[in-house]
Amino acid sequence: MSRKKSTRKGKTRKPRKAGVRLDPRMIRRVGVPSLAFAVLIGGVLGMGVLDRALAGRARTVMGDRPVEIVIHWPGDAGDADDPEASWIPRALREDIKERLREALGSSPDPLSIEPLRRVSEAAAASGWFDGSVSVVRLATGAVEVVGAWRTPRAWIRSDGVDYLVDDKGRLMPMFVAAEVERPARLAVTTSGVRPPRGADGGYDYQRVWVSERMWEGIRLAELLREQPFAHQVRLIDSADRHGLVIVTDRGSRILWGSGPESFRPGERPTDEKLHHLRSFFEDPKFGNHIDAGTSGYDLRAGYIVFDEAGRGDPG
Repeated sequence: MSRKKSTRKGKTRKPRKAGVRLDPRMIRRVGVPSLAFAVLIGGVLGMGVLDRALAGRARTVMGDRPVEIVIHWPGDAGDADDPEASWIPRALREDIKERLREALGSSPDPLSIEPLRRVSEAAAASGWFDGSVSVVRLATGAVEVVGAWRTPRAWIRSDGVDYLVDDKGRLMPMFVAAEVERPARLAVTTSGVRPPRGADGGYDYQRVWVSERMWEGIRLAELLREQPFAHQVRLIDSADRHGLVIVTDRGSRILWGSGPESFRPGERPTDEKLHHLRSFFEDPKFGNHIDAGTSGYDLRAGYIVFDEAGRGDPG
């Protein structure tokens, strides 16, 4: 007789609900006998004495050392020597921790959830997390911060600065000067559309910044990043009145037109546009470059015509 295979599955860990709380093990660590004694004294002398007794005992157990902030960073940068490897640079990680330490306070009450609530609110408003954030005081005394990290989507260039935006089009607190080498994400430039700011003048990380035209530029940037000639593309200009423009590493401008997922009557489909770009890139007659050795051309419709200045007529 064949044995029946067991279908029992291992227990899965349920995601922690957002909010603030104290780890029960931390409360036990304060000491049940001390708690009982404090309750007895509190019954005789009043609840104020009870509160002070518990807080004093908690500080004795936890000590006066700075509270450690524990954060589970997103992604993996592949750095085996860094236990906190992440796509977020180390300097920014330290900045995030420092801001949360400021919210926690220098001497937070170990048995109060108020400091934890401040940390949760600061993390949620930081622009790094998507939604509310869970904060727990661990048995060790450390404060653990857990939340859903935002997913970076693209770089938007405005006034000479590249700003990171997430997959919902919201600004993230990661900026870099346009001339400085940045992570391998092709920038989309816009004109006159600056990052959103709040009433206090600071950046607003909760409001959607990316417009539909900018989204089209982002989709084109993502499409071109997968092509063999990606290294010849510097950025996507989404502010040109004729449509999206590919700006090459030589500064030449190739008028692409509507977004890669959009349809406009009389305009070449996306696969044909890519075919032309690949043809120029692969052909030595055109210098193996997508600009075909010109200052630019129109890729939208018909056959490509270069004027005397070497630029296709945008129509």
